[in-house]
Amino acid sequence: DILNIYKRAKLVIVPSQWEEAYGRVAKESILLDIPVLVSDIGGLKEAVDYDENKLVKDYTIVDEWVRRIKQIL
Repeated sequence: DILNIYKRAKLVIVPSQWEEAYGRVAKESILLDIPVLVSDIGGLKEAVDYDENKLVKDYTIVDEWVRRIKQIL
């Protein structure tokens, strides 16, 4: 049951490396008030309403992901 998985989540990370058409998982997380962090690529930007706090500009920089995750948690 996907809802039970979402209920236990403290953060949802979508580190896509290619152009996603739309970020359904990211949008579902937002609608369920779960913090989300996504790559700044493709439709993921739209899924998080272009919120800079939810975007990692360069998905290849691991330290940026780690820093942002620590900020959120």
